[in-house]
Amino acid sequence: FGLVRLVNSCGNNIYQVRENCIKFLAGDSVGPPGYVLWIDSDNPPSALSFAHLWGAIQADPIVSCIGGWYRFFNEATKEVMIAAGKMGAYYTNITEAEILESVEAQKIIQVPFIGFGMCLMKWQMIQDIGVDEAFKPYHFPTPDPETGRTWATDDSGFFAQATLKGHKIFLHPGVFL
Repeated sequence: FGLVRLVNSCGNNIYQVRENCIKFLAGDSVGPPGYVLWIDSDNPPSALSFAHLWGAIQADPIVSCIGGWYRFFNEATKEVMIAAGKMGAYYTNITEAEILESVEAQKIIQVPFIGFGMCLMKWQMIQDIGVDEAFKPYHFPTPDPETGRTWATDDSGFFAQATLKGHKIFLHPGVFL
């Protein structure tokens, strides 16, 4: 994989933690990396998961970022959801059934955003958004039709900016965190 650097940051503001990491990488005298592997502390990685992500991002140049999936509990709706959106309906999360269908078909799934639990992205995404802009809070141009919300969480906001710059984001159905 060439030069590998481990960068971490701690704090109670995830935007700041992630920004600290990319600013360190951008200013490193060695130069910025080709790829960034984000791993949140509550989603332990495995070598097999990384191998799946690495293989997928290397296999197709259209893949700018690929990540694993995980469940989370939505306190507002009392639902267990998947930390990834699917193309089509505004903010419709992908279902576990759709992921399992994709596992059987051995296909990665294009999505507008994924959670940062474990995702591998090309540094070019960060460079295209801008190191200073990548994790600034993002506001959508129009409110969500269901909730009226105009702001995005850090992961969906980051990926909204990346998509505007032409990047494609995928979920690997075989990488469950």
